[in-house]
Amino acid sequence: MADEANRVAFMEIQGRMIETTGKLKQVQNQMRNKETEKKRAYLTLEELGQLPDSTNTYKAVGRTFLLEPKSVLVNEQQQKLKDSETAISSLQTSKEYLEKQMADVENNLRELLQQDPVAPLHQEARTSQLKITSVKALAESSNLTSIPSHYNFTTSTSGDQAGHSDHDDSIPVIDFSLLSSSNPDQRSKVISDLAKACQVWGFFMVINHGVPESQMKATVDAFMRFFDLTEEEKREFQGRHVLDPIRCGTSFNPSVDKVFFWRDFLKVKVHPEFHFPTKPEGLSEVLAEYSGAVRKLARGLLKGISESLGLEPGYIDEAMNMDSSLQILTANLYPPCPQPELAMGIPPHSDHGLLTILMQNGIGGLQVHHGGKWVNVDPCPNAFLVNTGDHLEIISNGKYKSVVHRAVVNNKATWMSIPQSIGPWPDTVVAPAELLVDGENNRALYIAMKYKDYLELQQSNVLDGKSCLKWCNLMERLILCDARSKNRIALIHTSK
Repeated sequence: MADEANRVAFMEIQGRMIETTGKLKQVQNQMRNKETEKKRAYLTLEELGQLPDSTNTYKAVGRTFLLEPKSVLVNEQQQKLKDSETAISSLQTSKEYLEKQMADVENNLRELLQQDPVAPLHQEARTSQLKITSVKALAESSNLTSIPSHYNFTTSTSGDQAGHSDHDDSIPVIDFSLLSSSNPDQRSKVISDLAKACQVWGFFMVINHGVPESQMKATVDAFMRFFDLTEEEKREFQGRHVLDPIRCGTSFNPSVDKVFFWRDFLKVKVHPEFHFPTKPEGLSEVLAEYSGAVRKLARGLLKGISESLGLEPGYIDEAMNMDSSLQILTANLYPPCPQPELAMGIPPHSDHGLLTILMQNGIGGLQVHHGGKWVNVDPCPNAFLVNTGDHLEIISNGKYKSVVHRAVVNNKATWMSIPQSIGPWPDTVVAPAELLVDGENNRALYIAMKYKDYLELQQSNVLDGKSCLKWCNLMERLILCDARSKNRIALIHTSK
């Protein structure tokens, strides 16, 4: 009952947020119009002031022009100026009131998300109290022949074996260098390819990206040196909360995971503030250089994606405040598993943020869901793998879909994946781009929500497909409300 009550409250709060956001945008638009009227009246008065008082001027009335004394037009423009200033003052009061309402709604949402069981935000992870063995240490145990029961993933991967994509429907490849080509045909072609990749796959490979192969290899080696630290040394960076700037651990979120995943990880926030573990020596320099290069690549891709949506090239960059974007660099380690058919590296899920840019150490394990089946993504030397995130789906109003993917393990070699999540500034309210929403025929499909609140909601719960994004999808919410209404009606009839 508590879970149901919290979820209903969550939907009500989100409804208020949608309504308040709409009113606030309306007031802001009205203020812009009145500011324009005020400026126009002021400029007209300036022009009239340069004319002799005895001057007669023409005034447009419909399709005709009437000759009026200067004094009449001056009085009219002064009245327009006064009316505009009065309207702006009134609208400013309304704007401040709505901004306070929005702040109250956001506080209510944050308080709700901090309550169990919807999202146990900022709770201390059990790993801060229990010394859970890393998967690496477990895999290196000399007597390990089977996995512990709490790593036994209930849905075995044997029933939905992955294959490779068909030749006619292969993973898209984007040549990043063509986005800056002086040849208009080449550039137009790569923009079109980006649109198709985001719309059909939500996933693509990037070549000729400008990041040196030596830098990519140095990053893999640096992270491997981190995972080679002793368990005690790594525990220094364990973190206590799911959104700590540096967090090392195992599985996904052991405080809520019902089944553990065959994965160790290190997560580091590298932008807008750069954080880094103090061990091993030299790691920070490698991460700073590599994360900066990937951030430059991401912003270039987002400009191309923005253009592919019919928006200005810099629209996403500006709307999402990418100068202060939240960039999280993660290293996932998947050691050899004695029973890979029973374990899971990471279950099916989509990523928060706009883009995830990933590289691997030459061992495969990534699978994307495409065309109703799982597709193996083989490693490609000196190439990045890019998948679209939930917030690109939101800003595109569903035209581009975030892709569901998973990580599977093997019994032969250690696989490392190094994804970087590229998201908006944490305080950015993400909503469908206004230019992609046009009233009745193409309404907004997603609610507006601060990026940091979405991130907290996803990271504090069990990883489960696109369940978090569904909370932002208006159609999903209507279906849920309809189902609840039918259940209540059924209960009333049953009680009678």
